Amino acid sequence: MLARLGLAEALEAVLARFPERWQIYANGWGHWGMEHEINKDAEWFFRTNQVTDGIRKEKFPLPMWPFRHMSMESMAVFATALNESLLQSHDGVLRIAPAFPAKKSARFTLHAVGGFEVSAEIQSGVVRWISVKSLQGNVCHLESPWEKVKVSVQGKNLRHEVEKGVISFKTKKSDMVLIVPDGINVKELFGASETAEPNQRARFHPSGKAQLGLPKMF
Repeated sequence: MLARLGLAEALEAVLARFPERWQIYANGWGHWGMEHEINKDAEWFFRTNQVTDGIRKEKFPLPMWPFRHMSMESMAVFATALNESLLQSHDGVLRIAPAFPAKKSARFTLHAVGGFEVSAEIQSGVVRWISVKSLQGNVCHLESPWEKVKVSVQGKNLRHEVEKGVISFKTKKSDMVLIVPDGINVKELFGASETAEPNQRARFHPSGKAQLGLPKMF
């Protein structure tokens, strides 16, 4: 809701505290209830249920802890809100960084309605470039983050129409369309390549109440 309304500051605050409120387990999973419900589960470590053996018709105690509640709903809510802060396309128009914090930077690749794979870079809240890969060859509609734009495919200008800040252009399947501010040298937009390093340790939320992964225990 906050992302769709474009309330970037409010969304940033919610996402910042979201893990400490909802992410209970180190694999990223959460819980369906609030703190008092989570505390009930903690007691299960010492509790058992009396269950009946269906064959021998005998009752025996079964530990409750391995069957405590876990849920994935919170992960999906968090991921969807974060994605929609970077890209929205629910009405058929691509919008880049519609609810992204003004002072932050990001790069992303996400899929959009209409059969498009969208990549972009945001630097201190400003969209630097947009790349749209057409997966189905449909007409693309994009809300322009700039007053004037240059649309190109493999370095050749692509004809486009502009209406109320939305640019529209035809694509062919597998076209890779680059959209940049008009008058900008494309070579200046792309810096040196980066090599990602695999993470080798557990990651902790600043609050200390949530984490992803477990530290080595040996």
